[in-house]
Amino acid sequence: MALPVYAINGLARTRILLCPGSAIKQSSFYEYTKKLQEDPVLLLEDITPDPRPDRTQFSPQNFPNGRMILDLKLSVEPASDLESLQIHRRVLAVVGIIDNDAQFDDAYDQLKQLYPQALTHRLVVFNTTKTDVPSFVSTIPPPEKATAASYYTAKCDIASAILAELSLLSHAYAGYDYVSSPALGRSSNDGWDTPAGSSARSSSNSVAAAASALSTSERRKQRSKGRTLKNVGDLYMLAGNFPQALKHYDDAISALKMAHDHLYHGDAVASVAATYVLMTHFSIPFTVSSVVRSTVGSSTDLSPNSPKTPSNADIVKFLCDTTIAVLNIYQRANRSQQESVSYECICDFILRMCYTLACIRVSGGLTPACLKHLIEGSDIDASGSALVQRKSGVSLEILLGLLNESDILQNRIVQAYSRSHVLSGMASIYQLLKYSRKRSFVVKTLIDVLVPQLMAARITDAAENGIHPVADATLSIATLSDDTLFPTSDVGLISLLDELARTYGGSKDFPPNFGWTEVRKDVLRSCLRLCESLPDLRGIIRYSVSILDTCSKILTRDELANLLLVIDKTSSSASSAGLDHDADILWSRSLVKKMYVVESERKDFIVETNTPAPADNSNNIFLYRPAKLTKKVNVDDAITGFAFCESEVLVKVILENPYVYSIDLASISIASEGALCVWPTFEMILNSSSSTEILFSGIAKETGQLKILGCNIKCGDSSPTLHKYTRPVISSSKLVTKIKHVGYNSFRHLKTPSAALSEDIVLSFNVFDEEPVLELNEKGLETSCIMILEGQTLNLSFGLRNESSIEAQVLDLAFSDATTRELERSLKEETLSEADVYELEYYLVNRRALRYIKPASTVTIPGNSESTVEVEIFGKRGLTSGRIQVEYRRAQGSSEHITVTRNLRIPLSITVNLSIELVSYELVGCSDMKETCELWDHVSSEAIEYEDFALLVFDLKDYWVHGMKVSIEYAENGEDAEFRSTAMIQSGATKRLLIPIRKIFLGCKGWVPIPNLVSKRDKRQADDTKNELFWYREHILDRVRGRWKDVETGAEGNIDLRGFRLSEDMLRTVKKDAVEMRLGVDSRNVCGELSHVKVSIWNRYEKKVHGIFRLLPSVFEEGGMWSTEKNDRKVIVNGQEEVAFTLAGGEKKEMDTEVVYLGLGRYRWSGVCDVKSDGWDEVQTFGSNNVDCIV
Repeated sequence: MALPVYAINGLARTRILLCPGSAIKQSSFYEYTKKLQEDPVLLLEDITPDPRPDRTQFSPQNFPNGRMILDLKLSVEPASDLESLQIHRRVLAVVGIIDNDAQFDDAYDQLKQLYPQALTHRLVVFNTTKTDVPSFVSTIPPPEKATAASYYTAKCDIASAILAELSLLSHAYAGYDYVSSPALGRSSNDGWDTPAGSSARSSSNSVAAAASALSTSERRKQRSKGRTLKNVGDLYMLAGNFPQALKHYDDAISALKMAHDHLYHGDAVASVAATYVLMTHFSIPFTVSSVVRSTVGSSTDLSPNSPKTPSNADIVKFLCDTTIAVLNIYQRANRSQQESVSYECICDFILRMCYTLACIRVSGGLTPACLKHLIEGSDIDASGSALVQRKSGVSLEILLGLLNESDILQNRIVQAYSRSHVLSGMASIYQLLKYSRKRSFVVKTLIDVLVPQLMAARITDAAENGIHPVADATLSIATLSDDTLFPTSDVGLISLLDELARTYGGSKDFPPNFGWTEVRKDVLRSCLRLCESLPDLRGIIRYSVSILDTCSKILTRDELANLLLVIDKTSSSASSAGLDHDADILWSRSLVKKMYVVESERKDFIVETNTPAPADNSNNIFLYRPAKLTKKVNVDDAITGFAFCESEVLVKVILENPYVYSIDLASISIASEGALCVWPTFEMILNSSSSTEILFSGIAKETGQLKILGCNIKCGDSSPTLHKYTRPVISSSKLVTKIKHVGYNSFRHLKTPSAALSEDIVLSFNVFDEEPVLELNEKGLETSCIMILEGQTLNLSFGLRNESSIEAQVLDLAFSDATTRELERSLKEETLSEADVYELEYYLVNRRALRYIKPASTVTIPGNSESTVEVEIFGKRGLTSGRIQVEYRRAQGSSEHITVTRNLRIPLSITVNLSIELVSYELVGCSDMKETCELWDHVSSEAIEYEDFALLVFDLKDYWVHGMKVSIEYAENGEDAEFRSTAMIQSGATKRLLIPIRKIFLGCKGWVPIPNLVSKRDKRQADDTKNELFWYREHILDRVRGRWKDVETGAEGNIDLRGFRLSEDMLRTVKKDAVEMRLGVDSRNVCGELSHVKVSIWNRYEKKVHGIFRLLPSVFEEGGMWSTEKNDRKVIVNGQEEVAFTLAGGEKKEMDTEVVYLGLGRYRWSGVCDVKSDGWDEVQTFGSNNVDCIV
């Protein structure tokens, strides 16, 4: 596993260089080094100590539980003056890799000559079984015998040699009278400041005062002592003896603070922080010394010299405070030119601490997984939520502030290598924090730094060889193999540049209109310049094509020509060297500008699903379908066309060439999948800056789904490439006020970039088996213009002819007419009452203008034969046109789930003339028998009780040119008319017809809300009176019907009586009382003799009622007045005049009261009931009929 470059354990890594010890294959060398780089942490007890007495200072036996971390590298950085300050920067050992039995001594001597600065040199021999080898040689058996222990043992041998040499280095440090500062070579007065501010902490004042109290010799002595202790502590850190390293750092900090040596003081404090993290990971107990506590001034709860090991949360706070404290110390060091800290050192410290704190933040704290990643290089899970990251104790603002400070300082670094190293570290930290846009900006800066240096290196190398740089590059490429030209590292570089281009939309994952085109072009040009400076042919072709692909609209003609020239030359160079390349993609991915289906001449088929037919619902008025064969569904968005076997499939493609040069297309054809279809192939030349349309006519050979993916386009000798039709996605969702993500993050949260901003259009055809073809027989339908009277029903027949050889086994008719559209439009008005809505829906549902008359047997039309279909037309006001749609197919569907149905549309022109119209109406009671006796004789001979009836009065007018015979019927039960009134109305005349109807009592049924027949609109609450008016009117209209007949032509029809509206007065006339009373007297009454008054009480209500009945007699006096006073002197009642009663729902009660008249005269009897029920809010009073008698 690869160790993080800027992890905090970098101070404890022992840097070792792995290089070929003799002639060895490159692939073998990389394989061997990869094996050695695995498991870089060694346990000290596994390392053999050096037996020499002068090499025992760092012996593994001194601290067997320690860990030594090896940093095995394949390249070395340029020598730096910082190696004297930070020993971990120095390569301590050089290991030669050998896989044969070469001369060990020669290889060993050669390593010592090439790398004299290393402390030790060793050889590792692979694939050998020798055991008698020199002491500086470690062996690895062949692969079939080699185990992980074999590689681990070889690394332990290397570590043992390093530990032995560290003892000599430590003795050398101890022998120095004075350790000088590294020559950093920059002015101290450059205005650099730390993110924490320019003011130092208050503790620095006391340190400065103490240092000023020392003499110059004492200060020099303390400085030399502190630097020596710090260097020896670094050696203990590399040796894995962390407790001894921590002890030396504490002593060094005390001496360096007294000597006012800020350079080494700051580095020692940074080393203490790294030691704490290492000891926490390896579970080594430690305590925080008072000197460290006072130096850092941490805000944590760390107690100096406490025997308790600090918690992980305390370590996190300590690391945050240490970062600011060390930067303040470095700032104070910059006040002295001799001790100034280099920008490289400051940036290195900032990035090391930032990477550590960033890992802690994304892990939610200093977790074991975080420690293992920092120390051993294992993978880290950075998918923690924002809440988890906030609980980590690391502030994001501090992290970004430190990274911004590092970005400012890296601009002052002179060496390009060091600057690129810092930029790479910043990019890795931004990637860990998921700041992709900032990371890409840093990577672009890195490219801008590297390109001039690489170009200068090429020019210098070519000048030394005496050839031109371009020729040198071409010659080098021609002599290299494909593996050498495109090694793994170069592929990684291409991946890095691809990610940079992707961030700014310069990738095929994004549509051409994504992002800022100018910025995208600048980024892609930077990638291209880097590839040209290497040189990398793959990258040159790749990014030249990307610029043409995504930025062609803003490129000038010269830029387009130059890019074409670069691609042509690079492609020729790669082809001359026999290398594979991607130069055949020389045009825009949007070459296919548009692609769509061309509809065939016949548009007579629809798509349905083979689902069972639902039950017929007469309320469904939006589709007039008498036979529900299949349920129509919405077709999938990808299905844009339909075809049949052996028929043509038409697709039109529009190609666009946006460049200043023409493109020679060797072939272009349709790319399809699914059902077999044969497509033609064309050859053509696309002129510069032009568009070309191509019509492809394919022949479907199989049934199923045919998908058109795009065009297969071949340019020159290259292989065909699929070009898809892509268009931007226009979101129809509503704008949201809460923005959760901005910038590049908002794009990353989508599923895929291409799915978010663009979509690949796939044209699909459902190819079906051959279907029958029906045509209208002109002889069957004499004319398409029909005249009909309002209310009349007319039967229409027409013939259908099957012109194919396939039988039409399923036949279905659907209708539409002009009245439907108007009624639907009126239904959308929000101001309509519930009764008005019901009325409109009634005309939609129950007064359909067109209806299919189904025959007794199933209608089928065999091939090459004819059949007759009959429909019914109803004369409906507003009917001006209609359409009959005949839908037909074979019985078996084209597939298991989809059925194709052809349709034949027959338009009709209809004229509806007025016939009989209701112009006025009235509803009156039948209280006066004498006035209506002639009416009863006219309408019925049945003996009736007039109190049970009301009288309907209709005024009808004849608007037709002929006289009409009209009749109004009332049928209470069944179809037989109970009453009938007929009349003859001449043309233009008006006639009044009267028809008696029975009074009605609906009870609770009259309060039911008004229903909806078809609409789904929200119902408004109507009061009980409106509901009663509606239901009593419907009850009357269900029993009253009118008919007319043309006396000359014999035509018949219905009279539309729905214009009748019920008022509240009419409602009181036709509505029976809930509790009804009837009085009766004897036909002969004699003064002084016993007579009878009979009372009948009927509860029409559904529930039980309680009441009191009062019998009221009155006497007719002179002057024409009825008197109720002193009736007890004229009438004697045998019993009570007030009687309490209880009646169940629907119960009828009769009472007989005996009376004696005491005088002659005219008497009148009446009754009153006061009734109360559970469903009534108050007591209601009902009166009876008045009965007169003469005594």
